[in-house]
Amino acid sequence: MEISETRKLVDFQSLVHAFYLLHYRRTIPALGRNQYWLSIQPEIMKKTLLILLIPFIAGCYKAKRDYLNNAVSDFSDGFETYTSVSEFIGTDIWNGSELTISGNELSIDTTVVHSGNKSLKCDATTTQGDVVSKAGILKNNLGIEEGGVFYFECWYHLESSQPKNIFIADFEEPAAISSSPGFRLMLNEEGALCVERRKMTESTLQQTVEQPRIFPLQQWVRIQLEVKLSQRNKGYIKLWQNGELILDHDKVQTMPRDMIYVTQGTSGVFRQVEIGLTANSSGAPAILYVDDFVIAKADVDEIDRVKSQLAASFDMKD
Repeated sequence: MEISETRKLVDFQSLVHAFYLLHYRRTIPALGRNQYWLSIQPEIMKKTLLILLIPFIAGCYKAKRDYLNNAVSDFSDGFETYTSVSEFIGTDIWNGSELTISGNELSIDTTVVHSGNKSLKCDATTTQGDVVSKAGILKNNLGIEEGGVFYFECWYHLESSQPKNIFIADFEEPAAISSSPGFRLMLNEEGALCVERRKMTESTLQQTVEQPRIFPLQQWVRIQLEVKLSQRNKGYIKLWQNGELILDHDKVQTMPRDMIYVTQGTSGVFRQVEIGLTANSSGAPAILYVDDFVIAKADVDEIDRVKSQLAASFDMKD
């Protein structure tokens, strides 16, 4: 996010304080963290607030449109063209990586692959104290707006002696205040996939099948996700494991929204995905192989077409 855009978003807190002056007509702390008090007549404050809001809203709208004009909404990678992760990390392909503990490693592997000849290998020890253990890659130039639907597919091969509290994909919207809030695919205490929404201050969505499906180890697992984006309870999340619909939640919040003192600066745009061992708090080292990654913005009919096309492609490769 550009610095100027971030400053505009942070300044929104000051406007919120001004609104409270209007609404409650009492003396309250104003203008962020300054240690003085302000009391003003409501009618004067209304005009002042209106003058402040117009350029603020216009600036935020322009920043959002400029970002979307340069963002991507469809991306795939089978890691076939690389010999080293240094060839794509920090580029327009994959914008960055997270290796939070010494010894964690990302590499291109040729021994455990789903299709083709290569996969991404993520090797991470467990979380140590306050340092969350990560070994993942991220793409942060996505642009899918609230109300849109996106489809995600990825193949995973997990090796772990304690397959729990392991995160394998994060879907986020970086905000001016907060640490990239969004939802994450997580293996729960029972080793079953669920959708964790802690950074959105929402509850975790568990599987909706009668008997939760455990995430298989030491074999390739196909994970598919379909999400309608909503900052309110108007979205949905569907999750498939090896072709079986295991989680289906409707009328739920699927992206973060502004909450005073918690999250500020959201714009209703899904911007970032991270895959790999995005957090390993299992209590033991883990190795995760990743292959045939796809993310795409589409309507439901288009998603069905993409699913069928991918299924046919992978059947031919296997």
